[in-house]
Amino acid sequence: MPLFPNWRSRNNAFMRSHVRMLVEMGVLEGDADMIGKILWASLHGVIALHLAGKLTNANFDQLLPETMRVIANAYRPVKVMAPTEIPAAHEWPSIS
Repeated sequence: MPLFPNWRSRNNAFMRSHVRMLVEMGVLEGDADMIGKILWASLHGVIALHLAGKLTNANFDQLLPETMRVIANAYRPVKVMAPTEIPAAHEWPSIS
């Protein structure tokens, strides 16, 4: 018998409820269950690499927030601009 028999279902429910809340609030867009699984898998990978000694503390401290940023941006709602909202070329910032 496993030491913590309900940990998976509790963790999954916890992750799903938070991701579902973010989707309902409009912070994220997409299938909340799928986003939760992707988030869990991504974080699990980073943490497992760190615990296995494959990442230095500095690399872990950089990789963890970057992983979260990438996932959040991937599921951020896309605002489609109307043609009148798109700035004309002469209004674009110059690249120096």
